[in-house]
Amino acid sequence: MSAFFSRMRMRTVSDDNGGFRQRVIISNDTTVGQYTSAVDPSNPGARPSRDSANEAPYYWLTGQVPQTADWRREFARVLTADPQFTKASVNYIWAYFFGSGIVDPVDGWDLARTDPNVPLPDGWPTQNTHPEVLNALADYFVQNNYSVKSVVRLIVNSNAYQLSSRYPDGKWQDAYKDYFARYEARRMTAEQLVDSVATASGISPQMSVQGLPYTLQYSNQIPYPGATNDFNTEGVLNDLGRGDYNSRIALSKPSLLGVLDFMNNWVIENRTLAYSGRYVSQSRLSVWMADGLSPTEIVNRMFMATLTRPPTPAELELALNRKTVDLTTWLSGLQWALIQKSDFVFKY
Repeated sequence: MSAFFSRMRMRTVSDDNGGFRQRVIISNDTTVGQYTSAVDPSNPGARPSRDSANEAPYYWLTGQVPQTADWRREFARVLTADPQFTKASVNYIWAYFFGSGIVDPVDGWDLARTDPNVPLPDGWPTQNTHPEVLNALADYFVQNNYSVKSVVRLIVNSNAYQLSSRYPDGKWQDAYKDYFARYEARRMTAEQLVDSVATASGISPQMSVQGLPYTLQYSNQIPYPGATNDFNTEGVLNDLGRGDYNSRIALSKPSLLGVLDFMNNWVIENRTLAYSGRYVSQSRLSVWMADGLSPTEIVNRMFMATLTRPPTPAELELALNRKTVDLTTWLSGLQWALIQKSDFVFKY
């Protein structure tokens, strides 16, 4: 991007069939912005250059225009100087951890309803439920040089984030959502859920990505949807609501397709089996079986590996007393049941 944009003019001319078409006429008498249609063949870059421009840009929220010909740097300057940028950024981070934003939906800001100092017409609800918190987070973001990690650390160490998801007397109240009075229980994302199954079972897929010199073991490492050669895992992720970064937003809400696929897909079932073989990976459960551990010890280990807690006396008694088939089938079924439990699928 070493040259400047040339001014572009349009001229309408007739074609051979009696119709009309527009021809682009390039004039080099005016330069606007550091973009060019001339590409150095020895250093073409990773992105094709834009052809030409005939309008100087401006930032529509504040009306600022570039002060230099380096448009990209100017865009970064005016964007980060806008308080709305920092508010929207920290609101996204807040919504990731709490399930909903201080301004919600996070992509649906109505700038006429977010400033608490601006009176609203009768019947207009404010969209910003906690303006002081949002402003404090935005200021903190700027003070820490726009460090996302700093904002994440501040949020997860807050009392609000560490609240329990249990309700008094087990009753939900609508005020809990707006005031973040309780942690909002949510299903794990598609990547988190598939990776949690891998961690619980001890079976991690070996996924290769073209261009990477190493294999991936976790779904969260996949650079973009469909990047790996593990089409089975990619399919499960899609059915569980994985986004595609373009046209599909990632969803963590349970769906009929996602539930049925999670219950029946071979990618999930393969990690619950108490034996290994040519087509069955070796799980922790199969190793415990081969080591000759007692059923009680295996059940305790399964609960710890899957739900990160030991079974209650009632759960242990129920698991041991429900053995009506051979040991391998029984333990495989128990591992499958633990992975399907809401304790495993949801974050509380």
